[in-house]
Amino acid sequence: MASVTGTIFSAPLWITLGIILLFLIPIYFYFTAAVPIPLPGPRYYPFPLSLILQAFALKKLKGNHRIQYELSKKYGKLFKYSSAGSQTICITEPDMIKQIMVKEFHKFPNRGIPIELPPPLDSELFLSKYSKWKRVRKVLAPAFSSAKLKSTVELVEEAADRMISKLHRLADTGESVEMSDLISLCILDIILSSSFGVDTSDLQTSDDRTLLNRSKSLFNRPFLIALVSICPWANFLAKYVDIIGNAGYFMDLASAIIRRRQEYGPTGRYDVVQLMIDANKTVIDGESRLNNDEMKASSLSFLAAGNDTTTTTLICTSYYLATNQDVQEKLIQEIKSAREKTWERSYEFAYSIDYLDWVLKEVLRLCPPGHRHMRQCSEECVINGLKFPKGIRVHILTYALHHDPDVWPDPFKFDPQRFSPEEEAKRHPFTYLPFGAGPRQCIGSRYAMMVMKVILVRVLEAGLRFRKSFDTKPLVLKSFNQLRPESPIYLKIEAEK
Repeated sequence: MASVTGTIFSAPLWITLGIILLFLIPIYFYFTAAVPIPLPGPRYYPFPLSLILQAFALKKLKGNHRIQYELSKKYGKLFKYSSAGSQTICITEPDMIKQIMVKEFHKFPNRGIPIELPPPLDSELFLSKYSKWKRVRKVLAPAFSSAKLKSTVELVEEAADRMISKLHRLADTGESVEMSDLISLCILDIILSSSFGVDTSDLQTSDDRTLLNRSKSLFNRPFLIALVSICPWANFLAKYVDIIGNAGYFMDLASAIIRRRQEYGPTGRYDVVQLMIDANKTVIDGESRLNNDEMKASSLSFLAAGNDTTTTTLICTSYYLATNQDVQEKLIQEIKSAREKTWERSYEFAYSIDYLDWVLKEVLRLCPPGHRHMRQCSEECVINGLKFPKGIRVHILTYALHHDPDVWPDPFKFDPQRFSPEEEAKRHPFTYLPFGAGPRQCIGSRYAMMVMKVILVRVLEAGLRFRKSFDTKPLVLKSFNQLRPESPIYLKIEAEK
């Protein structure tokens, strides 16, 4: 007798269900996208035609960031856009952005991500809904203050020095170096040691790439994310489809560390897990403390966001320094001049170099890892004369905003001078948003900047220089959720004699 499982999953039944879905999903999207919005934009096509057209556009333009940039050039700073039947208002107008992200934040408190992950992942800061996000962030905020993060700088320096030793060995070979894995390992070393307290002293020298490969898979399954999110039953499917990738491994790692710290107390190493545990001991304004699941999800969030953002930015920084030798030499001279005045530790010293800040800001302008910031309207409202229906999604197009020629002359040119005080004073503050703005601005932005500054200062003070090699190709970016180089970046590392 045929088994029940065999009957349920028999081919004819799945074919029948597939045919039914092909008819039902277009009808669902047609009626849910019927709200009229008085804005210009590309023609609306029902699902699945809209998805097919978007797939062709993604392949041609290398990602969502280029699609949105081209649409922004064509339709202006406010336009509507439909993807898989879901309507979105796209914005690059800075006054409107300020209203949505800051002044009217209470009407746009959520990111509008169509997938609700099951516990404990629903406590992850980026994905969580407003009520949970507000409580978790309030408890965690003290752990991410500048004063507390300074206590982790020694761990950052140790990991940076391990990468420097490796760079010196590579410089001796005179060969081209693929920067992605090199920098990814260093950042993973830093995050695992300074956030999880893991001993990573041999991570950068080991041939074992298990940890690196697992970290790269976090939130990096674009096809599955897209497939699940366009379905009307996304929240149901998200419980059974692994769209995060290796989340369980790192959640178990965080759980073991948190439990050990709670049982035996701090180890003497000031890492982010310990800072979270310390912050959690104090109840703020009557808010309840975080449970272990929420602390695990927060650790995962820090690992995923910090690893991806910091790695991508440093890879792009090494490329721009190698291809703009005048900028690299000016930065080296600024570091030497600053060093003549003080022998402070890396944290204070790195923050004393204005030109270093300008260089990193310019890289984040050209290559913002989050190429858009998402919000969803929670109640019908009118902002600057435009009516926002309840439930409408809003995309603030960071990449398009950062490449607007009305704001940034010659926008694809690498020019750190754009961030001198004189130039910054000429611009609307909401034309530059690498980490977002308002209450939902990235909680780890200060940490990311600290890590990148300390690494660059130590690398350049060690006499190491980034140069172009015969294998260096122009930097081309790709994107789905995050922006990153499309192809490996090969550079030559030179050491001063």
